[in-house]
Formats: sequence, structure tokens, C-alpha cells
Amino acid sequence: MKAYVDKLSPVQGWIGMITMFWGAWRLIKCLLAYKDINSRTWWFTLLIGSVLIIANSFILGYMKLKKHVFSRSPEAKEKAEVIMQRLKPLTKLLSVVGILFGVWMIIAYILF
Repeated sequence: MKAYVDKLSPVQGWIGMITMFWGAWRLIKCLLAYKDINSRTWWFTLLIGSVLIIANSFILGYMKLKKHVFSRSPEAKEKAEVIMQRLKPLTKLLSVVGILFGVWMIIAYILF
């Protein structure tokens, strides 16, 4: 298992960046579709899922984001550092909640 993790290590930042933008796109779509979705439970599930994707992806891709996106503005770099310091203690919790919520999303997709 460690060998697979080591192979992914060089590209983890890119995976995190791409996934974070995908999560942001899902969040925007979810907010725009508020009136179109019949089940509020499904809408809330999509909303929470999008936020979890963004949070986990930010942690995963933080170093790449810091290098390529936040390097242009010292204020943005500072804000990103503050967000990272808040998320760092929650890394394991966010990972477990993300996995459990992924299972719930599969169940909710079938039900709703």
C-alpha cells in the first residue's frame, strides 16, 4: 500500500488543485439548482459533499496552490495560511467524514 502512496506523492498537489476546482464547480451548480431539486435532503447532501471535497482537496493540494496561485499576492498567501492552520488539526476527521459522507451520497442517490 505504501508503494502506491509513494507513487502518488509527486502528483498529489495537482490532484488536490484539480479536485478543489471541481468541488467549487459542484458547489456553484448546487447553489444554482436550489429551486430545481425536488428533495431538500438530496440538495443538502450535494451541498455538504461539495464543501467536503473543497476542504479535503485544499489540504491535499495546499503546497501547489501556495506555489502557483497564492504566490502572486501576499494577502492571499496569508489568508491561505490561516485557512490551512485551521484545517490542519481536522485533517483526519475530514478524511473519515468524507469517506462516510461518500457512502451516504451513494445511498441518497439511490433513495432520492
